[in-house]
This record gives sequence, structure tokens and C-alpha cells, in this order.
Amino acid sequence: FVVALQQFQGGVHATALLLAAMEGKAEDVEQVVSDSSSDDDSEMEEEDFTALLDEIADLEKKVKDNPFAYDSHVALVNARVKVGNIGKMRTSFERMSATFPLTEQLWSQWLKTEMENVEDQEDVVYIGQLFEKCVKDYLSVNLWQMYCEFFCKLKEPYDEAEEVDEVRGLFEEALTAAGLHYTQG
Repeated sequence: FVVALQQFQGGVHATALLLAAMEGKAEDVEQVVSDSSSDDDSEMEEEDFTALLDEIADLEKKVKDNPFAYDSHVALVNARVKVGNIGKMRTSFERMSATFPLTEQLWSQWLKTEMENVEDQEDVVYIGQLFEKCVKDYLSVNLWQMYCEFFCKLKEPYDEAEEVDEVRGLFEEALTAAGLHYTQG
């Protein structure tokens, strides 16, 4: 299984770090700085990064004040994904998931981000649990396909008959759940 850390690209200078630390966002900045690289494709200017941190603070306040503000949850999740702090992104997704059923796009974004940030076996177990929750929460052929592909990669190279049976069992479960989907099955 290929482990790839999601990287935030950008030039974060000491003033942005100081500003974020003063506003209690040093954890986000530290994560960004530790994950940053020098790729020119998606550089974020210091002002853009500071604006993103301000937006996150505003969205956190909106979500805290009104936990049923769907658009605020979506915007917060997207901003957290941009920053790249997996812990806070996960918390935002979990909080939204506890309040609203997630769409196929949100589940896909969450799962892809989690898979890009796998560091240890605990993360793999968490992703497996997330897939279980996902396919129970939202009927989608694409999400079932992602789950099957993830599960197959975990079970490769299929050394034992038990592993083949586990994969076959998941495929049969996917076929039962999504095979008769009106438009995609």
C-alpha cells in the first residue's frame, strides 16, 4: 500500500506564523510548514494562507454557533483539507457526519484524503471503519468501488484461501447493496 503524505505548497513566512500563533492557530501552521515543499504548481502566498486561517476561524465560530449550518460545515471541511492538518480535518468531517448525512462527493473527498495520509496500521483500520460507515450511510456504486479497491490492496497478494474468501465476500456484499442501483448498478 503506497503511503503518500498530502503536502501543502506555499511560502509561509515568519509573519504568517506569528499571526497564526497569536490567533491560536499555530498547530495548523506548524503542520503546514512541516509538510510544505517547493513545488511551483500550487504555491500559496502568505496573504492567502493568512486569509485561509481567518476563514477557518470564522467558519469554526459559525459551526459552533449553529451546528445545523450545512454550508458552513462544507466550507470548513474544504478549508481544512486545503491546510492539510489531518487531525483537524478528520474532526471537521466527523462533526459534520454526526449532524448530516454526507454526499458522495464529501465521502469521496474524506476517504481519499485519509488514504493519502496513511502512516500506520491504526490509520488503515480507521479507513476500513470509515468505509463501513460510508457504504451504510450513502448508497453509491463509486463508493463501493473505492471500498473494494482499498480492500483488495490490503489483501494482496492473496496467499491464503481465507483472503480470497474475504475479498469475494465484500464483492458480493457490494453487488447486493449497489447492484440494483437505478442509474449506476
